[in-house]
Amino acid sequence: MTIPANVAAFIAAQRKVLDELEKFVETPEYRRLLAAAGPMLVAEDPQPWLAQWLIEPCHGFDGLHMDLAMQPGGVERVEQYLKWMSTFVVS
Repeated sequence: MTIPANVAAFIAAQRKVLDELEKFVETPEYRRLLAAAGPMLVAEDPQPWLAQWLIEPCHGFDGLHMDLAMQPGGVERVEQYLKWMSTFVVS
């Protein structure tokens, strides 16, 4: 069976996102975001959650959370958002 072109395009796009995530996880910016996410996920390892969240669409931004974090000043914005989210989860 041949993979339909639209499915092959989807798979290729997902591979590209995961390749970008793999590179991003090795950066100091990722470690900063991990530190910001950690308090709201005290009972579990925050890394799988953060990895998944980073490749989800970012509301109010045309792209993924990871895309925003890679923009100039973006890591600060994403870090602040994670800290804001943690105040509701930890409280």
